This record gives sequence, C-alpha cells and structure tokens, in this order.
Amino acid sequence: MTTSISFKNVFKTYSSSFFSKAKDSIILENINFDILSGETFGIVGLNGAGKSTLLKLMTGLTKPTSGVINVNGKFTSLIELGGAFNIDLNGIDNIYIECELLGYSHTQIRNFIPKISNFSELGETLLKPLKIYSTGMKMRLAFAISTVERPDILIIDEALSVGDEYFQHKCFDLINNFKKLGTTIVLVSHDKSAILSLCDKVLLLVNKTIYDIGIPKLMLEKYNELISPKNETLKNRNNINSFGSLKAHFIDFSITDDNNQILETYHTNQKVLIKTTIVINEFIERLVFGYSLKDKYGNIVYGTNSHHTNQTQYSLPSGRRLIIQVEVKLSIAPGTYSLNLALTDGMTHLNNNYHWIDNSLFITVINPYYYFEGFCNLNNSIEISNL
Repeated sequence: MTTSISFKNVFKTYSSSFFSKAKDSIILENINFDILSGETFGIVGLNGAGKSTLLKLMTGLTKPTSGVINVNGKFTSLIELGGAFNIDLNGIDNIYIECELLGYSHTQIRNFIPKISNFSELGETLLKPLKIYSTGMKMRLAFAISTVERPDILIIDEALSVGDEYFQHKCFDLINNFKKLGTTIVLVSHDKSAILSLCDKVLLLVNKTIYDIGIPKLMLEKYNELISPKNETLKNRNNINSFGSLKAHFIDFSITDDNNQILETYHTNQKVLIKTTIVINEFIERLVFGYSLKDKYGNIVYGTNSHHTNQTQYSLPSGRRLIIQVEVKLSIAPGTYSLNLALTDGMTHLNNNYHWIDNSLFITVINPYYYFEGFCNLNNSIEISNL
C-alpha cells in the first residue's frame, strides 16, 4: 500500500474562554511538508516548538484551525504509551482494553496475547495487576501492544527510551524491521543517535513553524547552532561548524600518534593523542571538556566528557590557559572519522555552552590486521580444539 502524509498551509491556534479579550495563541503556523511512502521522517526542535502538537494533528487527536492534513494508511502511534491503562486490572485485561481501542476484534486480541507476552517478556506477571508493575514493565507492555502488528505508518514521540538497554535494542530492531518492510515512520526525539541512524529526512521546527527540512546530519548541525550563538573564532578552518558564548574557547587542537606525529592514516588499535589548548575569556565557575568521534554518517562512535570522568574544573579566572590531552586507542573499524569538541558547564552541551566545534578534525583509519565487520574491534580471542 502506498502511504503518505501531507500538511498544506496548516495553522493551529489556541484561545482561552476565560478571558474574553485574550487573543488567540499560535501553536503552529504555516506548516507545509510531505512525507513519502516508506520514508523515515524525523522532527526535532526545542521544547515548546510545537512537535507534540504536530504529531497530535497527524493522529487526529486534535484538528487544525485552518489548512489541510492528509494521512493515507493505517497508523499506530507511540505517544503517551499506556495512557489508557487501568492499574487495578491485570496485564491481560489491559491488553484487551488497549487493543480494542486500536480497533482489533476479540479473536485477534486472543491470538495477539502470546506474541505480546513474548515480546514484553513479562510472562506470568501479565496475570498480576498493573499497580505492582514498575514503570519499565508498563512501558514494555505498552510498546508490545502498540507494535503487535506492523502498521503502514508508525508515529513515535520520545518512546525509544522504554525499559532497560536490552529492551531498547529489541525496540530498535523491531522498528528497523518495520522500516525494511516499508513502514513509513515519523520520529520525534531528542536522541541524536536515533535520529541519525533511523531517519532519511529531518524537519527542524523553530518558534512554531518550519525552519528547514533536509538530511539528518545537516539539520542536527543547524539545531546545535540554534542552542547557542554562532561565532567566527575558527572561520579559517575548513568544514568547521563552531558556536558558543566564548566565555572559554579552543585556540588549538590536534590528533597525533604517540610520537606526536600527525599522520595521513592511522591503524585500527593504534594509540593516538588528542590535544587541545583552551583560553578562559571570563571568570567561569565550572568548566567541562568533552569530545566525540563520529563516523561519516554522523553516528557517534564514542564520546565522553570530564564531568563523567570526575575531572570538572572549578573557579577559573579570565586569562587562564589549559592544555588537555586525551589518550585514545582506535579500536574502531576502517573509515573516516570526525573529531567534535565541547566546552560547557554541565554534563551536556545544552548546559551553558561555551564553545562547541563540529568537524574540528578528520582522521582516516585503516585495518592492516584481520578482517572484521561492524563499528568497532572487540579484540576477541578465538580458541579451536579437538573434542
């Protein structure tokens, strides 16, 4: 079946009946876009930009004030998972309630129960009331119910953090399988890795209207720019996307081998040194240094910061200079990787971003050793012996 979603000149406003003189508040303004059949379409934006309202318009939970919305295909939405659960009833009863709301017959639901039980891995817990379930268990059940059949269109709103990491992998595998089978997917998420790995196209929503639509990597770079002001500190370096308040900033950075030599290529498992020089331009109460390596698709291969390594710097006066050196073993697959750098005052660059640099440097990694597949080299040891 050919599926599609289209928004034509859509406006959504809200008016309060409590104040007769109050003007209508604009929630979404002049929204125009198309989602093609089989496409995975991401939506990103700051809190309050209108992302959730956009999804509610897609699912029919709310109607536009003006404009036309067309959704062709049967859809399932992962929005407010488990919103219709009754905590006094057991898991089986709640399966019937939720599935009936989704339009399934009793015969269909009865046949679904083993599949839902298997995917959620709740087993005999399904016979117990939901009031004893943990939040993660409720999310497992809700996700399993919502995805029990492959829909034409799957709409997801921040639902990929359900359960533990093991269950998240199961959810990603299922969604990727839906994608391969032709399901059209709409994803709203603050998880950049999910957006980069799943999406074909991304819509950037700013101040209740569309800022831009394009490839995921470019849209996420524009999103980062909007978080903090752009700067021209490193404008003479190619491919660099640099922004921040510049209370502290990078004045130099490099990647070398352990002999301090800059090489054209590095080997899988080779030790390298990432060196940066930082200058403090204003008094800073707290400074966190972070870095990440991304592959050519924009996926983060590895990243961390000095908050997580308990090396946060405190009470730094203006004029102070710091040299930071990171020793890294490149246990990664052959390919081209970019180095990304950050200076903030918290555990993420969303906290008072002083300086953020995308694509500060590029390195090429080759593998002269044995062949392997995947993103990283786990340096396994295989033993073979006669029985």
